Amino acid sequence: MKKGTSFSNQKHRAPELNKGLLYLALSLILLVGCLSGQNVYAQSSAENTISTLLISEGSTWHYYKGVEKPPQKWTHSGFDQSSWQEGQSGFGYGAGANRTYLADMQGNYSTLYVRQEFMVNKIQNVTGLILSVSCDGPFIAYLNGIEVIRTNTIQLDNMSQAEQFNISGFKHELFPRDNVLALECNNDDISSDVFSFVPTFEVFESEEVLQ
Repeated sequence: MKKGTSFSNQKHRAPELNKGLLYLALSLILLVGCLSGQNVYAQSSAENTISTLLISEGSTWHYYKGVEKPPQKWTHSGFDQSSWQEGQSGFGYGAGANRTYLADMQGNYSTLYVRQEFMVNKIQNVTGLILSVSCDGPFIAYLNGIEVIRTNTIQLDNMSQAEQFNISGFKHELFPRDNVLALECNNDDISSDVFSFVPTFEVFESEEVLQ
C-alpha cells in the first residue's frame, strides 16, 4: 500500500516538473530575445550617428597675439573680431606643421588667442562634441563664452599628437545658429625655440532625427 501511494505521488509530480521546465525555457527565450533587441537597438543607434568635422586642421581662425590681453567678451558669439588677424592652423614657429608662422612670438609673448565662428542648424540633433588640440603648452577652451576645458599639462613628448577631449556635456550651450569656439594657448617658455598649436572640432549628430 505504501509503495502504491509513493508511485501515485510521483505520477502527480511529473506534470508539475514538466510545467516548471517549460516556464524556465520560456523565460530563457524571452531573456535572450530582450538582450538581442538591446544589441540591435545599440547597433542601430551607432549606425544612425554621423560625424561632422566643423573645424579641421588648416581651417582659418581669427587670432590675437598676446602682447596684451584681448578685449572682454572675446570668447562670446557676436564679438567684433574685425581688428583680429586671420590665419590657418597650425599656429607657431620653429618645428611643426605651422601654416601661420608667428615670427615675432619667441621672447615677445607667450599666449595666442584664437576664435572661430560656426553654425549648427538643429542643435536638437547633436549627440556629442569632440575637441582635439595639439599644443606644447597649457590651454583653455571656451564654447560661447563658457569654459569647457582647461589643462595644466605640457605636451613635450610628441607635440604633433593631438589630445582629444569629450565636451559633450556642454552641448546644451550651443545656439540654434551662430556659435563660437575660442581658445587661448600658452607657451610655457617664452624663449623656447619651438611652439605649435593646432585645434580641431568635431560634432556628432543623430542621423535618425535628421530624417
